[in-house]
Amino acid sequence: NPAYDFVNSTPPKLLLSDIRLFYENVDWSKYADKVDEKTKLPVGLELSHKNNHLTFDFQALTTDEVKYTYILEGLDDHWSPLTTNTEAPYPNIPPGKKYTFKVKAVNSDGYWSNDVVSYTFTISPPFWQTWWFYGLSLIIVMSAVIGFINWRTARLEKEKKKLETKVTERTQELQVAHNQLSYAYRDIKDSIQYAKQIQD
Repeated sequence: NPAYDFVNSTPPKLLLSDIRLFYENVDWSKYADKVDEKTKLPVGLELSHKNNHLTFDFQALTTDEVKYTYILEGLDDHWSPLTTNTEAPYPNIPPGKKYTFKVKAVNSDGYWSNDVVSYTFTISPPFWQTWWFYGLSLIIVMSAVIGFINWRTARLEKEKKKLETKVTERTQELQVAHNQLSYAYRDIKDSIQYAKQIQD
């Protein structure tokens, strides 16, 4: 009966009902400093890189047939296709970023929810991807390079001193030999002159 067919112009109201870790319901007070008493969701959630598998549960507060679309800003480039599923699983979320999950809904008559439900959280990077680790690694590498240069310079200086010592010793030996040859030459020359005098 067309008389009973009416357009539902009331936008659906959305609620983010839960966030699950590795598909499990968890006590978020163990992972966050504060939990919202009304929603039971963690406030300012910051998870380690190992806890990077989240599932977002949401629900429209209406009896009308509703479809949902969602996006994880920081990971997704586009909103998801419309779906009747009331969960959005995100496995292996890359660490080192802040993310915002957003979801909105549309009822069967094409009326969208007025507000986009959003939730912001952070996945912390492992220590080897932090700025202080990069800085420490840079310092270690630079120290190693400088240490190698200093060691190499000291070694070359030592070898240079050894070489200079050998050159000095060799020069002295050659000087002694030269002097000895000079004395021998002078003796031979004197002997030749003496022999000439005797012959004369």
